[in-house]
Parts: sequence; structure tokens; C-alpha cells
Amino acid sequence: KRISKVFYKTEEERIIKRLLLCRHGQGYHNIVDENGKPSLHIPDPELTSQGIEEARVIFSSEKDDDSRKATGRSDFHPELLFVSPLWRTLQTATYAMECHPSSAVKANCPMVALDLLMEHNNLNACNHRPPIEKRHREAFPKVDFSTTEVEPPPAGIEWVSGENASYKESFQMLRRRANCALEHIGGVPEERVVAVCHGTFIRALMSNVFQLGPHHAVKSPTTGESIEILQIETPNGQRYWELCNDDITKDGREVVRLAHRNTAE
Repeated sequence: KRISKVFYKTEEERIIKRLLLCRHGQGYHNIVDENGKPSLHIPDPELTSQGIEEARVIFSSEKDDDSRKATGRSDFHPELLFVSPLWRTLQTATYAMECHPSSAVKANCPMVALDLLMEHNNLNACNHRPPIEKRHREAFPKVDFSTTEVEPPPAGIEWVSGENASYKESFQMLRRRANCALEHIGGVPEERVVAVCHGTFIRALMSNVFQLGPHHAVKSPTTGESIEILQIETPNGQRYWELCNDDITKDGREVVRLAHRNTAE
């Protein structure tokens, strides 16, 4: 049971779902050039060798030499895994589950492709999904593509262009899709779920969890990083999501502005 730590009488709430958000491992588009710019023009890139290793330790039970804490989430035993149908996330989910320490999880946890988890559908070619083809099913035989449309969403449909267009408008479109993803995941009967997805997508989803306004967003996680959130139900049946932490003000996510600001005189 989950009891609020306050100084007045409160009603008990209960955790009804745990969701582990996992960003994919490093992809070739994440490698920066001599000017510090990533290679966002690469269509549907694969994982680098570093990215493969990051994926393999998502559920690692190895311990950090200094803190002696587990470096991965070997304690998280998912009943269902959703994965964005981009190549780097499909690879990440596959490598992560192959290395999960629980044989029961590896044998029984379904992996389901879900378009709602795709990265921000802006103008970057790395975020545009190709059609689901035979090569997808051959490379990822354990992933269920049956609920994913063969043809991808139109490229760039979450990008607002024009002289007066603002990034904030485009990001709000992604936040609306992230809300749909939360609703979808919140509606499945499984109580422990993994979503293997993307940095900006997680940024949008966590901005919704923190109920931020349109001018701020949560900072993106690093490649291979995972964040656990909880779905809570109140005694009167209301449901909401929150960061999995006993003290979210102590160990929360960094919030940043979505626009540059001039320096005050």
C-alpha cells in the first residue's frame, strides 16, 4: 500500500500499474560530428556497439563498484513489453529481454510493437518509420507486429512549419500522442509493463506526468536509461501517474525551458 507522508489524515491510494520507460541504446544518429551535431539524417538507424551494450544491461543484475547498487533493473519482471517499431528500439527490446536474468520473463513476456511509442515525427529522417516488411519479422521474430499498420504514419506530421511556427506547437502535438500512449498502457490488464521508446518521446510523456505547462519540458534521459512511473488509483476511482520515488522532490527529473530567453538587463 502507498500512504502519503503528510501531517493530516489522508485516504489511502493504491498502485495499480508499474511502467518502466526505457530509452533505446545509442544509435548511429546519436553520434555527433566535429561540430557537435548528431546525424539525424540517417533513415531508421541501427544501434552502435555501445548502444547494443547499453541495451544488454537494461535489466542487468551486476552491481556498481562504488555504490554496490544494481546497474540495471533486474528487479523489474515485466508481464508485457511494448516497443516502438523503429529499428533501434526493436533492437534494444530484443537485446534487453535476451539478457533478462529471469528465464520466466524471457519465456512468457510478450513483446508488442506500438506506433504510439515512436519518436517525435518531425523533419528528421531518423524518426521516420519505413513500412513493416518481411525483414522486420525475420530480424525480430519475438515481436508481435499484428496491431501495427504496415504503412507508416506520414513523415513530419508532428511538425508545425511556417514563418511564425514555434517548436512548442510541435512538441504539444507529441505530448498529445504521449497521453494517448499512457491511456493505452493504462488500459491493459498487466500490472508490470515496459515501454521501449525514445528520448524526446519520454520527455513529452514525463512532461505530462508532471503536468507541466506548454513552456517547459522534462529533460530527455540518456541512451539506455530507464525511468519507472506508477499509475495510482484513489479511493474514489480517479487515476493518475507519478514518478516512482519516495521523495520525488529530491530525485525528480530536470525541467528545462522550451525556448531561448534574452538576458535581463
